[in-house]
Amino acid sequence: MGCCPYPNAVCCPNGFACCPAGTTCVVVSDPGTYRTVYDCTAPGGNVVGLDASVCKPGPPLPLDTRRKNVLIIGDSLSLGYTPFVAANLSDIALVQHAPWGGDGGAEETAYGLRCLEFFLASPSGMALAGLDLVWFNWGMHNG
Repeated sequence: MGCCPYPNAVCCPNGFACCPAGTTCVVVSDPGTYRTVYDCTAPGGNVVGLDASVCKPGPPLPLDTRRKNVLIIGDSLSLGYTPFVAANLSDIALVQHAPWGGDGGAEETAYGLRCLEFFLASPSGMALAGLDLVWFNWGMHNG
């Protein structure tokens, strides 16, 4: 699910991590889990950097043509309150959450910033032009 923040990236076997083009994902810790950490290794064995998280996609629904369009981009806390905001504004706005997926959301600030362009696009990659409000809420997962 989602895209990698590197052009022509290499997807690592767990599907949650990726490395820059021309490198190989080499397991460093927690093999076989979503928390697996990889080094991105170039030909010859030189480590070129740590893996990046695969960016989760933006909201699944097309923008509403009759109501306002609100996008909440946030971590697990916003996943909890988004349904209430959506219900309370349903007469006047389509409220969606990004990233779409319900598994922790935008996580820590570094991930949110790195993946922002993916959160502001549909799952097919089309930029969301015409949002009326973008609400940010992340940082609780910062280390």
